[in-house]
Amino acid sequence: MKQEPLIQAFRTVGIPELEKLESLNELPGRAVNLEYTLPSGQTVRLWEDEKIYWCNQIHKENSDRCYGLISDGTFLFVCEYGDYGREAQIVFYQKIT
Repeated sequence: MKQEPLIQAFRTVGIPELEKLESLNELPGRAVNLEYTLPSGQTVRLWEDEKIYWCNQIHKENSDRCYGLISDGTFLFVCEYGDYGREAQIVFYQKIT
């Protein structure tokens, strides 16, 4: 999938900082494969290390945290994290239909 439809989709997620998104970068999963803690307390990594994803990082306003955006064209994923990917939290996940 081309990046422009994904950019438009990320802009409509409802997070003000994402409305300014201008581009996505192709990155391997290993570059964005943070550990996320599930409600059960289990930690997981969600991405295939060798697969290429459309990604970007947007700084969260008035915070030292960032939003991480990831898509392979079949889903939109937004997480929030601190320095060096610490305390990563899933913010948004939606399958693209």
